[in-house]
Amino acid sequence: MLDHQKINQLRNDLGAEGFAEIVDIFYEEVEEVFGRIQNDGASGTDMHFLKGSGANVGFAAFSKTCQIAEHSLNEGAQADLDAVRSSFYQSKQAFVAEFLEDQS
Repeated sequence: MLDHQKINQLRNDLGAEGFAEIVDIFYEEVEEVFGRIQNDGASGTDMHFLKGSGANVGFAAFSKTCQIAEHSLNEGAQADLDAVRSSFYQSKQAFVAEFLEDQS
């Protein structure tokens, strides 16, 4: 679900505060896109953005789910947006349990 190597690399490179700031920005951006999708519908561009953002912070399963949705939308098919949302929240829960509680 999570790319532990990527997450640990980010945490080591950015330090605890920088790492927390990047994660907070990621959460905000995902929620912003989810809001836009709810209001305007999903686009391949939205899924591409989420895919890349997720990969950058080590949310591997979320990134893969967004990639599948991006492909579907770009092919003119419906995307499973419930799967995208579910993958994000499951990944976030695992991330908090594995990495943020570890810092306290």
